[in-house]
Amino acid sequence: MNGGLDDVLDLRTLLKRLPPDQLGLFEPVSGLMILNLSSEEFTAIAKRMEAGSSTATDVDGMRTINHEIYHFAQTVASGYMYDRQFQIFSQIDPASLTPELRHKLERGRPVSGTDEDPTSGPVNRQERASAVADLALEMDRISTLQRRAAPGDHSLAGAVFPRLFEHLRTLAAAEREVNEEGLSIHHLLEGSAVVHAELLLAGRAGIRQRVERQLAALPPAYRGAVDWTLERHRDRAFELLLPVVALALRYARPHDAYPTLLEAIAGSPEGEELARGRALSRDLPEIPRAGPLLGTAIDVHEKTAKYRVYDAILGDLDRGTWGVDSYAYLADPEAMLRVPSFPLGCLLTDGWTHTVKDAELGARMVIMSIVLKVKSRSRTELDFQRSLASWAQDFGRRMFGRSEPTGD
Repeated sequence: MNGGLDDVLDLRTLLKRLPPDQLGLFEPVSGLMILNLSSEEFTAIAKRMEAGSSTATDVDGMRTINHEIYHFAQTVASGYMYDRQFQIFSQIDPASLTPELRHKLERGRPVSGTDEDPTSGPVNRQERASAVADLALEMDRISTLQRRAAPGDHSLAGAVFPRLFEHLRTLAAAEREVNEEGLSIHHLLEGSAVVHAELLLAGRAGIRQRVERQLAALPPAYRGAVDWTLERHRDRAFELLLPVVALALRYARPHDAYPTLLEAIAGSPEGEELARGRALSRDLPEIPRAGPLLGTAIDVHEKTAKYRVYDAILGDLDRGTWGVDSYAYLADPEAMLRVPSFPLGCLLTDGWTHTVKDAELGARMVIMSIVLKVKSRSRTELDFQRSLASWAQDFGRRMFGRSEPTGD
């Protein structure tokens, strides 16, 4: 299952552990799906779903997976979401580190004391001097990381890339900010994922009741776009929402584009919402309050030479490999069924399964471990404390002939 990656890097140390009550998470910068399932559980669910013998728990699991896959679709099909992930990725660039910290991180290494008995032979003074110098360097490195981290942030990534997490905090606040109509970007992203997941799972029969059941168990923000659309077009809300979101996410401020695009598509005859959205996608209007028109992810990708995570699927979408384009991928749940596989890595509690190259999976897992703060800085500090204790004991034996303090 692991494909020999552990020969180069112990990727298990990069696995993200989700809370027990969270089944799945899609991390969009790395393009990795994290599931709170073992490989055995994952395989068993897939077999039951295929055989038509799934349990209620299986269905809930698939609903969660569908929801997270739609966030993947948002990234590979819309200019807003692709640019969002690229801007986050740009904050991870090692070139963004200060020369001082880069030097310390490259030179820093765990310091080991010595158990050498001073009575057993001559002391290697050069080695001891080197150990003291390393100890001082490690102290300096630890203090530098502590100074850079935000208050209460004990992650290694938070200390090494503080600007990344400041960017993420600013982004989260901006995406939750509501406009004068009461809409936010977060409303569009999450509400559309709920609706798409339900349509993909069981079609349009009883869609409103099924979506309402799901929204009742989710945070209030998830229902913002759904309720807003229902208030204006109660009988057609679930035909309109996905085509409108698919186009709104091509603008820099999607929530400010949504009202204008909703009315434009709602002007079509009933049953023609999807087709009207497609026609509109070829000549989107300028909406000043919505900011620049970014286009699709393919459009933005042309300007992001360093960010290669989604190269494969963007190429397939651009070539029309499956007869699915960027608009359909977001607006029409049936289009997703025509895509035979996703270039995703799926991380499980005991390993991973993936359709990307091994080396690429390793690179993606490093990105994910940074964005999700997988590694704690406390481990680095604990290693240092052990090294310091070992060095102090050694120093005590050499100077006083004993390794334990007297308490005097």
